[in-house]
Amino acid sequence: LERCAAFEQVGSGGENQLNMDFLEAEERDGVRFSWNVWPSTRIEAERLIVPIACMYTPLKDSPNLPKVEYDPIQCSAQTCTAVLNPFCQVDFMNKIWICQFCLTRNHFPLRYADLSPDNLPAELIRDFTTIEYQLQQEPFPPPVFVFVVDTCVIEGELQQVKDSLLQLVMVLPEDAYVGLITYGKNVNLHELGFPECPKSYIFRGDPSTPLTVQRISDLLNVGKTHQTSQLSFIVSVSDCELVLNTILDDLSNDPWPVKSTMRPERCGGTALTVAVGLLKASCPGQNGRIMMFAGGAASVGPGAVINTELGETIRSHRDLVQGNAPKFDKAVKYYEELAKEGIANGYVFDVFACSLDQVGLAEMKVLVETTGGFLIAAESFNSKMFTETFLKIFERDANSELRMTFNAELSVSTSREFKIAGAIGSLSSLEKKTSNVSSELEIGISGTSAWALGGATSNSTVSLYFEIVNTQLDTVMDGRCAYLQFVTKYRHNRGTAHARVTTLAINFTDTAESLETVQNGFDQEAACVLMARWAVYRTETEFAIDILRWLDRSLIRLVSKFASYSTGKPDSFQLSQVFFYYPQFAFHLRRSRFLQVFNSSPDETAFSRLLLLRENVSNSLTMIQPTLVSYTLEDGPTPVFLDTESRHPDRILILDTFFHVVMWYGKNIAMWRAQGIQNQPEYAYFGDLLERVERDAEDLMSSRIPRPSHVIADQGTSQARFLVAKLNPSVSSNNFQPDDDSPPPVFTDDVSLNVFMEHLRKLAVQSQ
Repeated sequence: LERCAAFEQVGSGGENQLNMDFLEAEERDGVRFSWNVWPSTRIEAERLIVPIACMYTPLKDSPNLPKVEYDPIQCSAQTCTAVLNPFCQVDFMNKIWICQFCLTRNHFPLRYADLSPDNLPAELIRDFTTIEYQLQQEPFPPPVFVFVVDTCVIEGELQQVKDSLLQLVMVLPEDAYVGLITYGKNVNLHELGFPECPKSYIFRGDPSTPLTVQRISDLLNVGKTHQTSQLSFIVSVSDCELVLNTILDDLSNDPWPVKSTMRPERCGGTALTVAVGLLKASCPGQNGRIMMFAGGAASVGPGAVINTELGETIRSHRDLVQGNAPKFDKAVKYYEELAKEGIANGYVFDVFACSLDQVGLAEMKVLVETTGGFLIAAESFNSKMFTETFLKIFERDANSELRMTFNAELSVSTSREFKIAGAIGSLSSLEKKTSNVSSELEIGISGTSAWALGGATSNSTVSLYFEIVNTQLDTVMDGRCAYLQFVTKYRHNRGTAHARVTTLAINFTDTAESLETVQNGFDQEAACVLMARWAVYRTETEFAIDILRWLDRSLIRLVSKFASYSTGKPDSFQLSQVFFYYPQFAFHLRRSRFLQVFNSSPDETAFSRLLLLRENVSNSLTMIQPTLVSYTLEDGPTPVFLDTESRHPDRILILDTFFHVVMWYGKNIAMWRAQGIQNQPEYAYFGDLLERVERDAEDLMSSRIPRPSHVIADQGTSQARFLVAKLNPSVSSNNFQPDDDSPPPVFTDDVSLNVFMEHLRKLAVQSQ
């Protein structure tokens, strides 16, 4: 369904073809730029306010993606990482191609002896700007899955984790390797290769001396030689299915007693260290996923986020700001070191946190964020958000292969007209500083032209920011092209190595002569997400109020530059279609859970921000400005304004915030449903409406990872707050005028979009 229109007409009409072009480029190459035509000088780029940047989905599913089974031809220059592409100059007579990134002349290998304009390889076909190579390398060993299970939970929660793992074992490839670690007060490493009886090794949860990889190797006697003992902890599914089932069936809650005034002693940090040490010592060079099932916060050992006394409450946002969280920095540093080990060895961390209280996601998020893993924050292991998301992670593709990648790495090549300022996303720096890395402008994770993406998925999206090199006003590049190339190398679950290459040509223009050309190439959706990511990245080191002021100033300067108006006359203010939605996106971004942390815990904030930093433009925009769809007895699904006036007694609304899917029933609809008239033959059409709404909501939720929380709310009930909190308060207690058909007001001090736009007009039309 199309995104709802703005609440207030703030500009003139325009062509929808521009947006279609952006979507077609995204479907073909997985790329969306903030500006699709670039200014020719750095000064002109700075005056655009919104940075020159793009959103790139390296492993986007594309049905028309050309695939070849040979290695790409790389430029022979030592400092260039570019590969042969459709934009290279080719000398067919002498079998030479010129790299457009470094201008090096390269000879084609002998297998291209028949090369001619009528006989082009796939990588030179103009329409194949994105192509995937299956590299000719020896297959890598199957991946390892290590399950780290918290046993300090109630019996029902632990049973659901056990059931989920038993289901998973049935769908994993038989040649995949698995390991099992459980933890409570201490860490138990289970020996899966000993079928005679259940056997485990115990590590102290709060070790007197720090656990290291070498110490774990020495204690377990693994990693020195390829002994039977080293294969006892990491065993293939086909060899340990029966033993694993037996261990899980017998697994019980942590036996250590817990006083009524104390928390359970959880050593989650130690358990993760044992998992990393085990993998590194026994499976060197083998990719793996460490999947943690946490039912509470670590309270003992390294990585602990809280003490065991119940009288101590876990840290809040206020505590973090005021420096009243003594364990926070130490825990973050500990998990950062674990993440570095994971990145260096090709491991992916997944954290499934299911608890009504916080479990320490704010500290542990670095594990997931830097290795490309999954993060789930649910209230219970029995919730669909956990059970269905967990199994969906292990879905298979059309070839019955797991949709899983390992060791994904992204490298970026640019022509000499611009440089890389940085990247933001679920990634980590590979510290590869090349000549195309900017030394002046730094945004996000900068100082490198290559990043590790770990276990990137088909939705994992990276935002990349660029800097124009040319600083001379008298040197313009009007009509010239620059070139940008992404090379993403990754290992498939089946062990094969792949490289996906995307090469793009970028048009430059002189904004002094043709600002309209740049303006028409503005992608307001991508620009909003790029600014949102930058703002979220800055929350790590800056106060939220300063970031909000920066966003406000940027918005005012942007619309002041591109709107048409008479100075000092707000009524004359108009925005063209290409900027039409951007102010309302900014309005909802200011109100979003990414920047407003009131009534949110640090764990909730960490979870939502992490998802924004990894999802594509469409999903990210849904997080910023949720979609609202109306159902009535007369009409099917119809997008409506995200506004308090959209509530009507005869409507059903579905609100999609990406994190929640809210089914809201108007007063009359709820009354008819409670009376059961949908079960009467003469009112079958009403039953059909209810079923359609439920079906559409389920389709929406089942397509997501993680699965959104499902909220059912009737008008006037407490659950309706999930809807009301996201609506534009155009009708509030301050301006409510009672009417028979009007919805009740919203009691809030927040300004409405109309008031926001009025102030924006006044500020924008002031003389600069």
